[in-house]
Amino acid sequence: MLPQAARKLYDEALVIDGLNVSNWDSPAVYESLRAGEVTAINATIATWEGFAETLDHVSDWTRRFRDRSDSIVLVETVEDILEAKRSGRTGIILGWQNATPIENDLDRLGLRIEAFGPTTFIVREVPALLAHVDPSVLAREVIEALAADVAAGGGSRKKNFSDLAAHVIDRMACRGAVKAGRRMSNEEIEHLVSECLELDILFTCPHGRPITLVLPKEEVERRFLRR
Repeated sequence: MLPQAARKLYDEALVIDGLNVSNWDSPAVYESLRAGEVTAINATIATWEGFAETLDHVSDWTRRFRDRSDSIVLVETVEDILEAKRSGRTGIILGWQNATPIENDLDRLGLRIEAFGPTTFIVREVPALLAHVDPSVLAREVIEALAADVAAGGGSRKKNFSDLAAHVIDRMACRGAVKAGRRMSNEEIEHLVSECLELDILFTCPHGRPITLVLPKEEVERRFLRR
């Protein structure tokens, strides 16, 4: 039995398993999650599976969420994790371990680049998330990453494309983030701040760098020459 202080800390904490590939058809897995009071878990639905197989796994999880609604819940937002904590269930984050589920089709990312001559490419579509980004910059990064991989004599074509797709996803997430030095209108700043203030967990940016600091009262007073 946990000491009272440890029990209180555990009750208030968010316990998140960052990667799990359990046998999700085994009732024992869900019993252990409940016994361990795990708040949320990143459940792998794709390791090297293709598009169709990954959709089958998503379908399986849709059934599990329906059949086990008393113990698990789908997580899509931070609020979903907090709701899982409040309801005593385990939040399930559906995750990939690489980019093989999109196979050879970057269109599935909402990014479409086509050859437009011997040395020219044209960007046909970009995701709404990247509407503010110069598409030529992202296209150049994708093409240079593929060229570098080929020049290095990487592994199989399937593996090369998987690595490339993972690189594209990384770059899309990076490009979609607000970065230092970006000029923003007052309306954009107000919207960004208001969205941040709605979050219950606000520690880092998408790159993992801290965006908030907690200062003791004494430190604030010292900095404003009040002590």
